[in-house]
Amino acid sequence: MAWRRRLVAPLRGHVLEIGCGSGSHFRHYDVACRVRAIEPDATRIRQARAVIPQASASIRLYRARAEQLPFPDGIFDAAFSCLVLCSVTDQTEALSEIRRVLRSDGFLALLEHVLPTTKGLTWLAHKATPWWSARLHNCHLNRDTVGALMRQGWRVSALKRRACVIRGEFVPAADGSG
Repeated sequence: MAWRRRLVAPLRGHVLEIGCGSGSHFRHYDVACRVRAIEPDATRIRQARAVIPQASASIRLYRARAEQLPFPDGIFDAAFSCLVLCSVTDQTEALSEIRRVLRSDGFLALLEHVLPTTKGLTWLAHKATPWWSARLHNCHLNRDTVGALMRQGWRVSALKRRACVIRGEFVPAADGSG
């Protein structure tokens, strides 16, 4: 899909993919990338492992949760998340961990479900989330992901919002606050 390529193509260097699922983004990474991908689900890791040979980048898989990343501080140039922060158990902890493993000049590229800004859609997101979450890997349509990032001191450098989905790039504050 073209949107997957647009999300992943700008990433360079040592990249962390958070919640790689079945590895659907792997073939879109540039050959210059070294990707470390995490996924908590063993079945999805097996699926992702099967598509690694189709990728140009060097990819290693880890069974881990975003809230407990098995990497040292400050080693990644970029992190990438696609429809994951809406389903993690503790979004604040996951964002803290991502920030911890990023270099000071690193960034987080993401595509996420977020709480809509219009009254009717906000109401619908809150009503639909219990049913939706129970069936779709804990996905919460009513999370204020942009607000959570900003409360932790992330700086938004690009943000495109379409109803309930955001695409953006977030950079940690230079002073490490947040």
